[in-house]
Amino acid sequence: MEEKMKLRVGTVDLLDMLLKQDDSLEITLALGADTFMDLTRWKWKRSKDIIRMIKGRMIVFQRIFHGDEVEKVKGSNILHNTSSTANVSKVRNNAALISDDEILERINDVANLLKDTCPNLKDHVMVVKLPNLSSVSSSKLRRCNSKEDLSLLREELDQRVLEYIKTNKLYGFST
Repeated sequence: MEEKMKLRVGTVDLLDMLLKQDDSLEITLALGADTFMDLTRWKWKRSKDIIRMIKGRMIVFQRIFHGDEVEKVKGSNILHNTSSTANVSKVRNNAALISDDEILERINDVANLLKDTCPNLKDHVMVVKLPNLSSVSSSKLRRCNSKEDLSLLREELDQRVLEYIKTNKLYGFST
């Protein structure tokens, strides 16, 4: 049982297993913009292999904020511009918004880099803008490492969700 607890399986391991069982599978990853940026900046184990294995098929969910949500973003320590839509990538206290330009630039860079092994990547990445999401993201949850961070999460997440995350040690929670 102790050995099982130490076992870490990543996305690429799961893809390897699934594609060995059925190499005709068409898999699409659904990612938040921040996670997409991490994947395409090669921060994941075998990032390029993952993109090749899914043939570039990704849905990228981009958070956008309007009016009242911008005020909520201010309270979450996210820097933003003064236009009606806060859509910038400045980072403060582990929170970020990724701009359209950054996402498109990353898609183009990755498409150029992987053009021989993933020729239609640009056609397979769909960016979906989602309004009215909170500033909580999986990346933000993984970076929570202090009582202050946990206090902020208590304000942003339903208490039952936070307890489930902690109890099941999701996102690297060890307490």
